[in-house]
Amino acid sequence: MSYDEKCPVCGTVNHGVNLDETEGWMICEHCGSETQDSRFIRRAKIPVLSAKAAAKYAVPFDLRASK
Repeated sequence: MSYDEKCPVCGTVNHGVNLDETEGWMICEHCGSETQDSRFIRRAKIPVLSAKAAAKYAVPFDLRASK
């Protein structure tokens, strides 16, 4: 699918840009800046644990064994 995308650096509208193939990356026709559209950025969900919940996953560490 082709998109008409505005360059966030110089404001030029780039016509017919295929962002699906490039995972959102484009090179501006006017200024040459390489940018990625945030709609195509893959995000990973990272769980946030409380100290109590993290303690369940902790591995006991024996200080005597490290010497």
